[in-house]
Amino acid sequence: MKLSGLDKEKIVVSFVIPTYNSEKYLEDCIESITSQNYNNIEIVVVDGGSKDNTLTILRRYEKQITKLISEPDEGIYDAINKGIKICNGDLIKILNSDDRLTNNSLDRAVETYKLSFKKFNDYNFIIMSTLVRINLKGEEIRIIGRHNNMLFFENLLHPSWYVPKEIYDKFGLYDLKYKIASDYEYFLRIEKSNVRLVKSLVPYTEYREGGASSGGTGKNEVFKIKKIYKGISKAILLKLQIELAILLSNIKKVIIK
Repeated sequence: MKLSGLDKEKIVVSFVIPTYNSEKYLEDCIESITSQNYNNIEIVVVDGGSKDNTLTILRRYEKQITKLISEPDEGIYDAINKGIKICNGDLIKILNSDDRLTNNSLDRAVETYKLSFKKFNDYNFIIMSTLVRINLKGEEIRIIGRHNNMLFFENLLHPSWYVPKEIYDKFGLYDLKYKIASDYEYFLRIEKSNVRLVKSLVPYTEYREGGASSGGTGKNEVFKIKKIYKGISKAILLKLQIELAILLSNIKKVIIK
């Protein structure tokens, strides 16, 4: 047990940023890390072999980036897994290249980490906050996660997570057979083992709309995962609820137009 992790000045936070043709928002993402008051960090970027200006942008930040991998991969979770494997931090934060941290996110997360360790005397927890949803221009739309409006879908809020390295050491990495919803499988995997969720109503991350899982594209994977962990009846109810939510969202878009 790394008692030194209780000393704020010795807690290292590792950021894993998966990129692929990420030129549009990448600088915003990186600067949201480097502008934090907390400096005991490492930044690990795993690029899937971008064809745009992603690598040119990354070279501008070579002093801030601790490790950079650029090679073909099997998708975002493969990139994330590669990054986690080479992290040296006590606390690991996956930050998608089109998302960004909120102000003081790092200070808050580190303080929560310290308090949680002191409370539980172990690292069997994940830090999860609400999320600020932003549009493509970076403007706030709303804060999500204060209430769970999906009866059959766990409110995992994966982009907000700060995870002690011991969790990944104990429970493994993301399952590559799921291309969009592997984070949901991971959530149910650790939930089954009674990993605690330390929740904050103060958002630690801003999540940009329009990602790979938007529009219900991962609903079939979610159904399969739910079936494995919770049974067929709950999986069917979840799928129906997702389809209803998509339908209502599409209706709302038509009305607004």
